[in-house]
Amino acid sequence: MSAQTPESLSAVGGIERLVALVEESGTEAVATAVAALHPADLAELLNALPRADSRRGVFRLLEPATSATVMTKVSPATRLEILETMSAEDLRRIVEELDSDDAADLLGSVSKDRAQAVLQELPGSLSARIQQLLKYPSDTAGGLMKSEYAAVFEGATVEEAVEIVRTLAEAVADIHNVLVVDHRFHLLGVLPLSRLILARAGETVDAVMDRQVVSVTVDTDQEEVARLFRKYDLVSLPVTDPRGALLGRITVDDVVDVLEEEANEDFSKLSGLGEEEPLFDSPMRAIRRRLPWLGLNLLTTSLSASVIGLFQGTIQSMALAAALMTIVAAQGETPECRR
Repeated sequence: MSAQTPESLSAVGGIERLVALVEESGTEAVATAVAALHPADLAELLNALPRADSRRGVFRLLEPATSATVMTKVSPATRLEILETMSAEDLRRIVEELDSDDAADLLGSVSKDRAQAVLQELPGSLSARIQQLLKYPSDTAGGLMKSEYAAVFEGATVEEAVEIVRTLAEAVADIHNVLVVDHRFHLLGVLPLSRLILARAGETVDAVMDRQVVSVTVDTDQEEVARLFRKYDLVSLPVTDPRGALLGRITVDDVVDVLEEEANEDFSKLSGLGEEEPLFDSPMRAIRRRLPWLGLNLLTTSLSASVIGLFQGTIQSMALAAALMTIVAAQGETPECRR
């Protein structure tokens, strides 16, 4: 295969050319190609590779920060496959690069013993936050939220709030709003970053914050969370405990995942697939998963054809019977039967 730059691979051949490069070229050529790819493209590449050793080989070439992001974007089957062969130290490095919600999701997909071993090696504050998130069901606001946020106490000046945002900018990703709390940490208001920047430095946050706060409690169902994001065009949603104390926030990227999950479930029900069956898995995984059932289906249809052959004379004399056979078969094939 002739040498190609990463740019020409993406522009000309897309993901298929990248797959061919991984399968046919040496480590150096592959490392050069993947170094220029966006994490989302890397995730797509890993999902598309037909062999497990190829997926693991590409993943080992990634820097910790990049591999952490890729792990949040690959399919569940690919993620589990990579995690199975990952050392505890590599897993710890990845967890440290992730937001608390993504870290909790990742550790929630491995055994409890392995997750506990990783948690013990993390800094105390990060370990405590992740362990708290792991207690919430994955389909609730608590399971979706991240514990990193920017908050100021009531009475703080705009200048002080701006300084807090600057201080937290590296540790807290995607700061859209500054949350205003009282000294018991009860949520009082929300101050959008755009309004904070335009406010006068000497004003207090109480004067410029929005007191009509849209928030949810940790036990709110994820479908209700998604509905609120759609209704109010939100990019971030505060999460509190039942008494109103601030615990975290949900960002729009997590809600997109929820909407996709709900859409996949609805599509699965309409098409008669099992809810847990992945819709967009790699061809090789789909073949391995479906081959036993396809073989059984071939056996039963062959048996049906043999039975029909016994009544060939009857069918020839009564053409209407042949038409009725297809109708009867269609009536019996409900989505429940296909499951």
